[in-house]
Order: sequence, then structure tokens, then C-alpha cells
Amino acid sequence: MTIDGRIVRGVVQRGRNTSVACIEVAPMPRETIGGITGQLYGAQTILTDEVHRAITEAGHPPAPILAGVGCSCSDGTGRCIHVLAVYYEMARHVDDDPRIALDIQDFFHVSSGSNRVSTAALPQRWIALNALAPADYFTVSK
Repeated sequence: MTIDGRIVRGVVQRGRNTSVACIEVAPMPRETIGGITGQLYGAQTILTDEVHRAITEAGHPPAPILAGVGCSCSDGTGRCIHVLAVYYEMARHVDDDPRIALDIQDFFHVSSGSNRVSTAALPQRWIALNALAPADYFTVSK
């Protein structure tokens, strides 16, 4: 899976067949950006479950809205299993780094005169295990 701006592309292999599923996410509305920015400024800038709950209760749910879905397979409905696989993979990435849910909606896109939060102001909640090199933490005597 790759994320390029507001486009998520996933290559799904099943046996000898390969399909490419694409999901386009709509940009976040300005009023939602303003509401979320207000919640993120201050003492609590980490994207926690409590921050998500507060943002949602304030009427600014950060969940992405789809602008389009497509797949290269022969299923013409757009509800194929390849798109579903990309949804699951995207959810896994958002679990690893919740900022992705905002980033994919252009929340962090810096434009002139924008009041958006910079990515540097939002530290990650955790580090994915596959991002760590065991050799950095363990040594083996020879």
C-alpha cells in the first residue's frame, strides 16, 4: 500500500492475479480543520483516544470521506475484495500512526495564510515494532 496525497493505492496479489485498488479521500472541510486545530493546540498535542473523542463530540469527526474508489479487477461494482483489503491495510497504518487519518485529508498541507497544525507539533503515540532494529538494542558476544 502507498499513500500519495489523498490517494491510497494497494497492490493485491491473489494466486497469479494482481489487482490495483485505488481509494481517493476528499479534502477535509475548513470548519473541521478549524475545530480539530482548536483541540490540538495547547498542552495536549498527542493524538490520543481522548483527543479523538473530544473532536468527535465537538462535531468534527476526523474520519476520512471517500471521493472515489476503483480497482483494476473485473468486478465493476467498486466493492471488490481488493478494495476491502486496502481498507484493512489503511486501518492498520492509522492504528500505527493516527496522524495518517488527518494527513490523507490534507490537514497538514501547509498553504499560505493557513492556520493548520504542523506535523512536527504532533509526536507519534508509539513506534511500530518493524521500525526498530534489534541490533540497536541487543548485542551478541562472539
